[in-house]
Amino acid sequence: MKTDRLRPWTYSLLTALLLFYSYQTIHRNLDWKDGLTLWSDAVKKSPDNPRAKLNLGNALLRQGNVDQARDLFKDLAHADPQGPTAYNSLGVLYLEKVALDQAIEAFKKAIQAQPDYSPAYSNLARALALKGDFDGAIREAKEAIRFSPRMAEYRFNLAKFYENSGRLSEAIDAYEQALHVDPKLFEAYHHLGMLYTKMEEHRKATSVLEKASTLRPDSGKIYFLLGVNFLKLKEKEKAIRNLEKALHLATNEKDRKGIESILSRLKSL
Repeated sequence: MKTDRLRPWTYSLLTALLLFYSYQTIHRNLDWKDGLTLWSDAVKKSPDNPRAKLNLGNALLRQGNVDQARDLFKDLAHADPQGPTAYNSLGVLYLEKVALDQAIEAFKKAIQAQPDYSPAYSNLARALALKGDFDGAIREAKEAIRFSPRMAEYRFNLAKFYENSGRLSEAIDAYEQALHVDPKLFEAYHHLGMLYTKMEEHRKATSVLEKASTLRPDSGKIYFLLGVNFLKLKEKEKAIRNLEKALHLATNEKDRKGIESILSRLKSL
């Protein structure tokens, strides 16, 4: 029958198409995996495309080519002084190299270019904090939050700046606001738990640390803090249970020996 004669040809065509599209997909995926190749090619084809240059700079940075990335960001910032992104990326590079004055200058230029550009305010706050200017860091972190109120990371950073400057009640409020925005922000629970531990608010500490343990059940540091706080609350069995979990998850010998010592003394009481 005619249909029977067509069937082998149809199968061959489908096989050829499958191989062709598989080949195209594999090569496309390889290009995307190698961002350096992809964006280098894009810049060659469109040398005046600022987005391609920016992505190439980020790809160079991921590859560890810091100097090349910095030069590219500088050229891009000078060529497109109205765009904040290149200045912000340049500032991040300086920040990673702990060239704080240069980082601050770059972030301020990003803000001048776009006064509502929240990433630059957030990064400027980080740079000021590294210089020990926590009042300035708090001010800029608040600006970042003003323009991006749903960014839990900005509220978390603000909380750390408050904590480092000794404004503990404000730090607690900021950590809680970060968790209100993102209830799964593990580090906010962790830092809030440590802060309550330092303040000897042990019941509050156990409450937030237990929430942290549900998010990261493989975090030994959380179980250790829980053990310490339950010990302070004189809840021996809970202290032992959490310290044993911390011991099981300990990744180095020094930590293991320290936890074993605490457990040994605790069990002997």
